[in-house]
Amino acid sequence: MCVVPRTHNSFGDRSFGAAGPRIWNSLPCGLRTLDISYKHFKTLLKTYMFDYATALCDILYKRLRNTLTYLLTY
Repeated sequence: MCVVPRTHNSFGDRSFGAAGPRIWNSLPCGLRTLDISYKHFKTLLKTYMFDYATALCDILYKRLRNTLTYLLTY
C-alpha cells in the first residue's frame, strides 16, 4: 500500500503525487505483487481493465434501458 498525501483542494487531488498512489492502492492484490514480471503485470492489468469496463458498460446499459422503459411507459 502506498501512502496517499493529503491535499487541500480538488486540484491537488488530481495531481500525480496524490492520484498515482490512490490508483495503485485500488488495484487488486494480485496486481500489486512485486515479484511478477513486467509482461505478466501488463497482461493482468489489461484483463482487469477490460473486466472493469465491461462491468461498467453493463451497469450503464441497464440504467439506460430502465430509464427508457420508464419514459416510454408514462
